[in-house]
Amino acid sequence: MRRKRKDYRKIMKSRIDEFHKSCEFTNVSENQLNWPIRRGARIKLVSGIDEIPVIPNPCHLLDSVSSMMFSYGDSPNPDPLAVHLVLTSTIEHIIKYCNTMWRWAKRSNRSIITHVDLLNLLNKNKSRFHRFVKYYFCGETHQKINSSMMTTLQKQYEQNEQFRTFCDSPKVENDENFQNISERFNKSVSSWNDDILYDWQQKRTQSFCCPDSNISSFYAYKFHEAIGLPPLEIDLIYYIDFIAREYIMEIVHKALLIGDSRNISKLTCDEYMDSVGSNDILFNIPSNFPLLSRKRKTSSSSGEDENGKTENDEMYRVLEEIHADWYNKHHAPVIIRQSFDPAVWFKMRRR
Repeated sequence: MRRKRKDYRKIMKSRIDEFHKSCEFTNVSENQLNWPIRRGARIKLVSGIDEIPVIPNPCHLLDSVSSMMFSYGDSPNPDPLAVHLVLTSTIEHIIKYCNTMWRWAKRSNRSIITHVDLLNLLNKNKSRFHRFVKYYFCGETHQKINSSMMTTLQKQYEQNEQFRTFCDSPKVENDENFQNISERFNKSVSSWNDDILYDWQQKRTQSFCCPDSNISSFYAYKFHEAIGLPPLEIDLIYYIDFIAREYIMEIVHKALLIGDSRNISKLTCDEYMDSVGSNDILFNIPSNFPLLSRKRKTSSSSGEDENGKTENDEMYRVLEEIHADWYNKHHAPVIIRQSFDPAVWFKMRRR
């Protein structure tokens, strides 16, 4: 028993270290987490997880975001700085949602975030909850996850006629937002050739926990580390991954509309900066993030501060510094790792 506890602490320490590494480019910190990260997170340990080599650099997060941006209408190779911005915004918003669910859990005397808290969050947006139910509970093409969430939904489906009607309906009333997203996406697809469409077919189901369209426990661990190891019910991380995909879809859609208004064929970081903003586009939960929250303008007429710089200029500068610093620290090891020399790998791990 003592040995198992020691092994668990060792694994948790390495996972917390991985979170601190990801903070170098996600621009989050422990101060933004409401839950006590040092206590560790209650998540089911996969057999042999301590034997899997840790990914030296969290490049898979950027790759996943790039694939999701493409799958929702951006170009096959999105602007790297825009990818970084979307990743930073997504991670910070997911942390905000987890903070909210953690407060609800503590208010109900629960020590972890459960499916009850996640259902309360999803119920803040009926259209979003309907998409969640269609994707996980009613979807035949998606691999169903055996969890307490699915058990609860199954009981509701069998006992509650109103919920059964809700699940079986093709769409929710007043669901104009998703109709607009679909129309704008079809506009992007109409200009793609066969090679791009084939590439899109390969990437359209990718996410943080599904890097190759299949659910991966290992990459679920990596995503769990990136959002600060919140204390979650088993398998709840896969449903939080769905919320992250929905957020990226909304951001890309808004950026596409902004690009249309500016007659831009390829989106840049500027369009994504204007699409992020400080308002929560999913559940209307207040945001208080240092990088992405917009500061008050000192001059309402010009939109510039005392130094003559706009808010977007300042956000762009901060993001570029973070991106450049991360690139200099981690890009070279990734190239070295392609030829995989064990001596080099262990040397990098000691840095």
